[in-house]
Parts: sequence; structure tokens; C-alpha cells
Amino acid sequence: MKRGLNRIEAAEYIGIGTTKFVALVEERRMPSPKLIDKRNVWDVRELDDYFDRLPVRDGNERVWHLE
Repeated sequence: MKRGLNRIEAAEYIGIGTTKFVALVEERRMPSPKLIDKRNVWDVRELDDYFDRLPVRDGNERVWHLE
């Protein structure tokens, strides 16, 4: 696996669409990218850290099951 990911790859890595990923970055719920020349690159380790800090369902919320 690569250490640095572009926006599309970073969103796929987290498991969400690019529009939602960009929104989470703007809300600081996902990390800002590193800048390599003029390219935005997300560090996989930072993505993991931010993902680990996302809230977990508490059991009182509806959970959807596929049947």
C-alpha cells in the first residue's frame, strides 16, 4: 500500500465518496493534505488516526441490516 493518497484514493480508503470526504476535511473531521509541489496528498497514517477518532454508534441508534 502507498503511504500517500490522492483525494479519490483517500475517500475510497475511508469508505466514503469524494464529496463527503472533502466536507469532512473542511470540517476538520479528516486531516488536511500534505502538499507535494502542487499536489494534495493524504497520509494514510493520519487518515487512520482521524478515522479511529470518529464516533461509534452507542447502540441506541437504528442499525440497518441487509437481509
